[in-house]
Amino acid sequence: ILISDVYKTSMFMKIEEIQRKNEKIVIL
Repeated sequence: ILISDVYKTSMFMKIEEIQRKNEKIVIL
């Protein structure tokens, strides 16, 4: 596994978390 792959994966995880938070805010 390349470091770049791990970095990309972590970025996608963060993006998903942000999107989920935004969705919750929109629902509220």
